[in-house]
Amino acid sequence: MIIGGIRPLSKLIWFTYRIGAILGFSWPIGMWVYMFFSVFCLKTVMPDYRFITREGSRLEAKFKFVHARVKTCAESIVSAVLTLS
Repeated sequence: MIIGGIRPLSKLIWFTYRIGAILGFSWPIGMWVYMFFSVFCLKTVMPDYRFITREGSRLEAKFKFVHARVKTCAESIVSAVLTLS
């Protein structure tokens, strides 16, 4: 796990150093600012998929529970509806 984190970090540092050495260090700084700004904008605009998935699962479970209950009590529900009309 540590190797999996160190390797991409070392590549980013090396890439930043090489771009800075070739083009000047204002370019890598601009790229990093653009990257952080883009991540910030995407995080603020994108919906919370974790919440949407959790809410969908909760509603699905509630639907299955109510559906099973209606199937179990279907005869008494039908007779109650017929007596009311």
